[in-house]
Amino acid sequence: MMKSKIVLELNPTPGNARNSEGAFVTLNDGRLLFAWSKFLSDQGGDHEPSVIAARTSDDGGRTWHDDERIIAEPENGAHNLMSASLLRLQNGRILFLSLSKKNFPDGGHQCQPLARFSDDEMITLSPATPLTLSTDYHVVNNDRVIQLRDGTLVVPVAQHRFGMPAQLPKSGKPQAQFKHAALIFYLISRDNGETWVESQNSYYRSFENGSGLQEPGVVELNDGRLWSWTRTSWKDADDVAHQWQSFSENAAQNWSEPTPSIFASPCSPLSMKRIPGTGDLLAVWNDHSGRF
Repeated sequence: MMKSKIVLELNPTPGNARNSEGAFVTLNDGRLLFAWSKFLSDQGGDHEPSVIAARTSDDGGRTWHDDERIIAEPENGAHNLMSASLLRLQNGRILFLSLSKKNFPDGGHQCQPLARFSDDEMITLSPATPLTLSTDYHVVNNDRVIQLRDGTLVVPVAQHRFGMPAQLPKSGKPQAQFKHAALIFYLISRDNGETWVESQNSYYRSFENGSGLQEPGVVELNDGRLWSWTRTSWKDADDVAHQWQSFSENAAQNWSEPTPSIFASPCSPLSMKRIPGTGDLLAVWNDHSGRF
């Protein structure tokens, strides 16, 4: 069995209750840059104030510098910036995605995916531009954007609603209620992230327990198809939850109806990457199959 070693701990401190949702990029000089969500309060909730912080490593991640810096902060009335994605594009630029959140008086929230670019190895970033014109609540997990072999960029998105509650509170004034079942669609760019369009179809599932499909990811298969997964609380006849899956045969434009996959897990994210040296797919998830 491989020996594990913790190479960097970002522990909570007063005024910084949570450090989470990170992504990596290799810089041209060989250094690794790690960016993560740094929350700036004594609470660790998803809607607390947060920024994107970064550190670098000179030795392939074995050790990390202490000179942490803030690479992006909330703008335009937002208070929360989280869930970083970093991707070296085929044209050499670095694409940096993050989520920007605003709170509304009725209890609702806006969450928009934003794109920035760096032409100087993450020293500076271009102004942030939204990937979608919709002002609804969109979830794009950290490290989710991919570039296909033909150069197409694909971002998997979960769009959640804030609807009326099932019962009015005693005050009689309804507060917006977050709907856990999301509409899953994909943002596509064929010009290296300058402009984006939505996939031609989307899919939605809402189960009896109120859960649905959430936090999608996507990977390109060797035969050119795309395979996408989403987490959910749905359970099979053996009372085991699974990641659900969908396929695209035309570069994310159209997607098959989602079905349960072989990945047994709770309602928690799965991540998957292709190993450059071997071409194998590496999946990391919380396994509930009982086989290990």
